[in-house]
Amino acid sequence: MKKIHILAVDDRPENLLALETLLESPELEIVKAGSGDEALSKTIDHEFALILLDVQMPDMDGYETAELLRSVKKTSTIPIIFVTAANKEDHHVFKGYESGAVDYLLKPLEPVILTSKVKIFIELHKQKILFEEKTRELDAKVIELEALKLELEEEVKERKKAEEKQKRTTNFVSALLDAVPTPVFYKDKEGRYQGCNKAFSTFMGVTPDDIRGKRVDELWPGDQAVVYHQKDLELMRNSRHQVYEFKVTDKQGEAKPVIFAKDVFRDEKGKVAGIIGAFSDISELKQTQEEIRSLRNYLSNIIDSMPSMLIGVDNKTRITHWNLRARNVTRISQEVAKGQSLEKIFPQLENGIEFVQKAIESQQVYHHSRSTRQEKDRVVYEDITIYPLVTNGIGGAVIRIDDVTDRVQMEEMMAETEKMLSVGGLAAGIAHEINNPLAGMMQSAYVMKSRLESTNMPANLQVAEELGIKMADIRDFMEKRDIFRMIDAINDSGSRAAEIVNTMLSFARKSNTNDMSSHYPNTLMDEILDLAATDYDLKTKYDFKSIEIIKQYDEKLPMLTCEGARVQQVLLNILRNGAQAMHTAKTKFPRFIIRIYKEDASDMVCMEIADNGPGMDEETCAKVFDPFFTTKPVGIGTGLGLSVSYFIITKNHKGKMDVISEPGNGATFIIKLPIQSY
Repeated sequence: MKKIHILAVDDRPENLLALETLLESPELEIVKAGSGDEALSKTIDHEFALILLDVQMPDMDGYETAELLRSVKKTSTIPIIFVTAANKEDHHVFKGYESGAVDYLLKPLEPVILTSKVKIFIELHKQKILFEEKTRELDAKVIELEALKLELEEEVKERKKAEEKQKRTTNFVSALLDAVPTPVFYKDKEGRYQGCNKAFSTFMGVTPDDIRGKRVDELWPGDQAVVYHQKDLELMRNSRHQVYEFKVTDKQGEAKPVIFAKDVFRDEKGKVAGIIGAFSDISELKQTQEEIRSLRNYLSNIIDSMPSMLIGVDNKTRITHWNLRARNVTRISQEVAKGQSLEKIFPQLENGIEFVQKAIESQQVYHHSRSTRQEKDRVVYEDITIYPLVTNGIGGAVIRIDDVTDRVQMEEMMAETEKMLSVGGLAAGIAHEINNPLAGMMQSAYVMKSRLESTNMPANLQVAEELGIKMADIRDFMEKRDIFRMIDAINDSGSRAAEIVNTMLSFARKSNTNDMSSHYPNTLMDEILDLAATDYDLKTKYDFKSIEIIKQYDEKLPMLTCEGARVQQVLLNILRNGAQAMHTAKTKFPRFIIRIYKEDASDMVCMEIADNGPGMDEETCAKVFDPFFTTKPVGIGTGLGLSVSYFIITKNHKGKMDVISEPGNGATFIIKLPIQSY
């Protein structure tokens, strides 16, 4: 509560203190002044309900101070009570009243009289304040009423103008809505139609009068009316712009897909007054979207059916497209890949990221052939082509990755085949060059033995007689020194060498696909064992002759109708692989056990080649006949030997080929060939 201020003026502080003590009250605040000048200055900052003014003061007495207070408008109405201890005569009292005082108190002050008189003036001050407030309120009401009167008069004028303007606006809006090609309708807050434009009438086959005042359930099919009503209620509750897709039944009775756009409109007080809406026929849009969707699916199917990996990236190498081949190779779905960096999703292409960025920047097609990457236990060869593109001004690229591993391996196989054909072509020349000195050596050894053994040959006798030697002594010397045996050994070795050359020549000779003939299986095996025995590697000290060969052939084996050279090619490949495996594993006593027998349950001859080498695990056995699969170091094997062998046995000869092995227990290759040709 705001306190009421009383100004106490006295040049003696003890008198001021006495006044303050006597008048102490929670609702009062005593402002003290020690002179007339100080009293005048206090009135500048405060509003006083009463002034207690001492008469006798130095410089400016109470009378002069009172006159000055009465001369100022702000303080002219403040009640003044003179307080004096000396001037008690009547003429002094009259002078006080003339100076503007309302009362005169004599010192020493009687507390009851002082407080009573002060209380009266405080109450008068309160009544004055209340009166002033009421006066201000009445003045404000009068001004307000005057303003309201003017406002009402102005409002009447404005309302007349507004009605005229509203009429013009209504006509304009009606014409405007009719000019809009989109069907438009509007309803009151109860959901009753109030009107529509011409486009609505044309589309729905109704006039504004036909729908005015009616609800949706009175005009449209039941299932549609339910949705319309629910959407209207939702819009009225939320008062938010509403867009949704549904259907309407046109004047032909056909349900058309449309998009509704609706909102509420408000009255002049800002309250919801109703709903205005419009809809657009999207039948053609739907058809176009379906065509686009079908086209996208068609293009997507084309892209996904391609054997190449097709990866689309933006100018920051973030993935935008990821076809089926890419998903199959990486096992990463399109949803996961899209938006991710190519380096993160396909780190195998890390070296190609730089070329992708260069292709985008230079707008030049980049192509890299036979790029390699490791995929589990095999090397994959890929051709990478990067096509830069610009779509809507945003750069990017399409990366095409073709797996050319089969082609590269086929090229290697063809090169290997060409090399083998070259070796085969050279074999005849080599055989000729070896057979000629062999023939000379064997013929010379035969002549030597013939001349040294014969004691009756005239030429021998003549030379012996010239030298004084007897032919019988020469013959005895040769026999005792085993010269004849050595000459026989030379002939035997020459014959064996000739047989090996002939076997190699037969093996290397190009075969005809119809070159089927009858062969004993044991003969085929023995001949190839002789050829394998020549296999020696000077660098690794590998020698096939160091391997023990145990033959277990059935008696009276039937002849096979087959391509002998091709079957021997298979046998040699198995023998060499087994020998190299045992040598690499440093098998202590390397051994082959070779079994040949006729199966009782089938009309087939079985050849088994078992070694005691390191063996193979189940996974290796499952892949051993796959093209280009090899367990040998890079540069040692092509991985084609056993796959070609499998093809020769199963496809060319309608036979069977299998392997049985366990790690540490060697390997057994089983070949089964039909006795009758096919």
